[in-house]
Amino acid sequence: MIELIQLRQLVSIARNKTLTAASEDVHLSQTALTRSVQRLEEDLGAKLFDRTKNRMVLNETGEAAVRYAEKILGIVGEMEDEIRNIERSRVILSIGTCAPAPMWVIEKDDSPEFSDRRIEWEMADESDLIAGLRNRKYDRIVLPFSTEEFIHDDSLNTTDPVTFTSGLLCEENLFFSLPKDHKYADRKSLSFREMDGENFLVFSLIGFWDKIHRTNMPNSKYIIQTDFFSLDQLVVNSTLPSFVTDLSIEHLKRPVQNRAVVPVSDSCAHVKFYIWKRDE
Repeated sequence: MIELIQLRQLVSIARNKTLTAASEDVHLSQTALTRSVQRLEEDLGAKLFDRTKNRMVLNETGEAAVRYAEKILGIVGEMEDEIRNIERSRVILSIGTCAPAPMWVIEKDDSPEFSDRRIEWEMADESDLIAGLRNRKYDRIVLPFSTEEFIHDDSLNTTDPVTFTSGLLCEENLFFSLPKDHKYADRKSLSFREMDGENFLVFSLIGFWDKIHRTNMPNSKYIIQTDFFSLDQLVVNSTLPSFVTDLSIEHLKRPVQNRAVVPVSDSCAHVKFYIWKRDE
């Protein structure tokens, strides 16, 4: 009976060109590799190599055997990957998200989809998230638009046989966090245009929102903080504006100290997040 290890050895010989290099590749002595090849030839009932005193070269039959071996090993590799992915998905749910707040919502969700498995998540750009869902890097992704919007937006969509479905996960609204003595502290709402040019304290891991800030306030400068505690202390004691959202205030479970919280009036500051999955 032909064994997979024999096929791997045959392919290694074809790729490495010499028995010496192949034996190093498969971690066998040349003698053991030669015997394994001979057993494969016996199992197939055909000679795969033309042999001379110092050389062993694939013949036409051997080249055909290598092509089939590569196909078989490819199929076996796909099977192993698929089985591992299925087994992994039974215990782990991998989620890619464009912003942190949707994960706060998911972590509180007690539905079986989220509560029965351990959740692993990371933030990435929108295009990387879609590619990751397509190639099964992620089981779910969170984006600021639905699959229907994706399908009808030529700038987002690509021709691909893989299709997705989505459902509304949550909404998030952005606010300016201003010192109490800021000139706009008493306003009922503020636009990005009105605040463009001011300097802001910003947390580094905000994903999608970073693009919103920079696109709509190109003349502002952003003082980035990588540690949330440090940012929190700076905001409390600084005269610089910053940002909060309704979901971040809820998640932190404490009021914004020494600050006036003013809603951002622009439509792009009010976002609906959708959770996507592959159609199986």
